[in-house]
Amino acid sequence: MLPSSYHPKIDVVVPSLRETYDRDKETIDVWFVVGAHKIAANRVVLSVQNPYFKRLLGSLQKDIEVSDVSNHTFSLLIHFLYTEEVAIDLHNAVDLLVASALYRVPELQKRVERFLVDEISAQNAMAIWVVADQCHATDLVDACVSFILRSICAVVITEGFRDHHLTAVTTDVVEALCDAMGPPWSVHFNGLSPKALRGLPALADIESLPEDGKFTQDVQSERSSVTDDLAECVC
Repeated sequence: MLPSSYHPKIDVVVPSLRETYDRDKETIDVWFVVGAHKIAANRVVLSVQNPYFKRLLGSLQKDIEVSDVSNHTFSLLIHFLYTEEVAIDLHNAVDLLVASALYRVPELQKRVERFLVDEISAQNAMAIWVVADQCHATDLVDACVSFILRSICAVVITEGFRDHHLTAVTTDVVEALCDAMGPPWSVHFNGLSPKALRGLPALADIESLPEDGKFTQDVQSERSSVTDDLAECVC
């Protein structure tokens, strides 16, 4: 019978997936073809690591075409599945967010979300918000909306706002902005959020409003110069 304090001195060496991936070419049984590049992998490793890849690799197909992300981004995604490590920076974060959403890698998506939450600024809040909404990255969407509402006067004068405000704004955000900014803002977004703007005139009907009202003047000012005049109205 062994004593209770017995501690056998046994060193168990378990090779890491990274070493297997990088050095053992015998384990390669699938290639991802990304443009002119090929990324080698092992279908068992990927299937164990991720349910989406398990379904994707269910067939015995040797070459799998990848057309929706770049070679660099897909390489980072495969590397993450093998090692659970990834170097996220401002140059690759958005692409990694899209790739992790497309290939259902929630662990990577959450890491990218956490990184981007700390990088939101007046200049990039709208662009990050658009991608986050498309990727159903709810935590990042909430962070962007919160930042935009807190910093609306800085956001509306940026190129990001000019580029994205007509296609990116969701009903919830329109309602929040309308509550915070008042009628001129509401009219500006009438084409995007009918629910939020019920009872308010559409931009095309502005001419029918009384000419002597400040409300009419504000709206007409917005039509002539979306960004500058909107900032003047609400800030």
